[in-house]
Amino acid sequence: MLKVSRLSIGALLLYASTTIAQISYDYVPNLQLNSKGGVEVPSQLKRAFLIDAARLSLRTQEEWSNQSVELPKMQVQLYHNLLLNIYQQDDLARRISNCNIHTTSNLSVDYLEMIYDRDATWAKPLKEGVNATDNSVLNKLIEKYDLIIDSYQEVDNQRSRLVIRSVEPINMAAIANQLYEIKEVKKINLNSRETSISDIKVQPSTDGWQVVYLIKFKEGNTIQQHSWIYKVYKNGTVEFLAEAGAPIPSSISCF
Repeated sequence: MLKVSRLSIGALLLYASTTIAQISYDYVPNLQLNSKGGVEVPSQLKRAFLIDAARLSLRTQEEWSNQSVELPKMQVQLYHNLLLNIYQQDDLARRISNCNIHTTSNLSVDYLEMIYDRDATWAKPLKEGVNATDNSVLNKLIEKYDLIIDSYQEVDNQRSRLVIRSVEPINMAAIANQLYEIKEVKKINLNSRETSISDIKVQPSTDGWQVVYLIKFKEGNTIQQHSWIYKVYKNGTVEFLAEAGAPIPSSISCF
């Protein structure tokens, strides 16, 4: 069992907020990737951190569907380096990663589900088992942004379902906005329906960034949460600051 400080979650976040400067996200300073300790990050985890970085970048924007499809590369790289540095330099962070703690999936950067009229003529190739369409709008988006038709399914006698994924993280809400130009499209879901029990939050400070890892779990009829907070300096050095919240139950064996 990990040692838990007496700080409450509220006190932890208050502690973080009192040291956070009002820095504009328009300015993205450079962060060194400091691989101190020589710990190798598994490729699958690098990909997961990249998805986290893209979501963190998207959070800094408003009205996501009206923003650019492509995310600001420097900002995504900044967040990616933050997460890589913490994992490589801190043993506790590597144990935290065993609990699959990542950003919530409410902001999609690699997935969308499109519901459309089953009788759409442009969907004929899909009905024939070919992962392609005859729709120019959809085809141009697939080619331009390296999208993949993941699956096709007939929902009922009126609707069909198409799942589209992206190779690289992008603003899928902006893709959805363009797909609504297709008259047969009735609804687009941007959530993969995965139940999120964790999150990662990043705030800039005067000399670096504060990163909070959050996990939620149920005890009886109550949802509890536990947090860890790190400081990452601009030279890439990582410092563990605090841990707070309800004790991690024994049923969670990832530690």
